[in-house]
Formats: sequence, C-alpha cells, structure tokens
Amino acid sequence: MQNKTMTEYLASVKTLVDNIDVAGGSVDSEDVLHYILNGLPSTYQSFKTYIRSSLHPISLDNLYSLLRSEEVQQTTDAVKELSLAAAPSTDPTIALFSNRGRGHGRFNNSRTRGRGSSSNRPPRTPRFDGHCQICGKPGHSAVTCWHRGNFQYSSPSSSSDVTLLANSSTSDTVPWYLDSGATAHLSPDPLPL
Repeated sequence: MQNKTMTEYLASVKTLVDNIDVAGGSVDSEDVLHYILNGLPSTYQSFKTYIRSSLHPISLDNLYSLLRSEEVQQTTDAVKELSLAAAPSTDPTIALFSNRGRGHGRFNNSRTRGRGSSSNRPPRTPRFDGHCQICGKPGHSAVTCWHRGNFQYSSPSSSSDVTLLANSSTSDTVPWYLDSGATAHLSPDPLPL
C-alpha cells in the first residue's frame, strides 16, 4: 500500500483478483481478505487484529467500507497531532519550570530565593461581583460557597416567617377533568380530551 490511498490500494487488489479470474483461476474471498490485511501498514495493526479476531466472518464489501472509514479516522488523527505539535503549548502543566532562575522575571526586586517567576501560570479568575445565593455575602458564587454542603446553615437574610394562603372557595362550578395528553395535565374544559 506504499504511497497509495485506501481506495487506490483496494482498487489494485480488485484488479489483481479480476486478472486471476480472467485467467481462469478463482480466489477465495477469505484469501483476498488476508491479502488485503497483510498489505496494510503497521498503523493499521489494531484494525488488523480486530478483523482477524472477529468471531463473525466479514464480507469484502464491509471490509472495504471499514478500511475507508479507518483511513479517514487515521488521517484526522494525524492532522490533529500535527496541529497540536505545531501550536505553542498553553497548558501550564507542560512547562511548569521553564522560567527558573535567580528572579529575572517581573518581580526581580522581590525576594524569590532563586525561584523566579513563572509566566506559564494560568491567569487568575476575576473576582465574582455578585452575591452568593446560599449565604447572601458578596465576592463569591454558590458554587464556591463554604456553606454549600452544610444543610443546617440558614442564611441570616432569609426569613423563616413565611405566610402561605390557600383559598378554598372557587367561583367556578365547572368540573376539572384529568387530561391524558402530555402538554396540559389538568383542564377545566372537556373538549380537548
């Protein structure tokens, strides 16, 4: 399969099998399958292992479509790897200690004791300007609230004096019917039922 696309490689194998058929010979489809697999490069090793260890026999048409799909996947993966290798790393964990030294960074007047400053640190997240929904205090959100897991905590701004009113007298004398549809669960009108 040297320097050929998968379609070209499979077409060359088909031409070879067709020439054998024209000459009066016959080739078993399993032999064609093994010939195709043996001609694949080492990047297809896991694919070849999967096909060879499959419990169910695979047709040549299915093998062709699987091979073309695998070629597309490998091409996509190779493009991703090349773009990642060419792009400068923005991950702070990759080069944690790239700017080590004797304080030659922005803070060279501070006493860093030979550690220097790292420009690879992620930027600080801005301070939250709103109020917490749990404790009502400014400067943090409910996600980072220290009272988040404390179910006994009651915020000082929340009032436990709640007045609820239920009115039992209704002006309607029309009976309510349970609706069998999912859009309206109860309806006073029997027509949509």
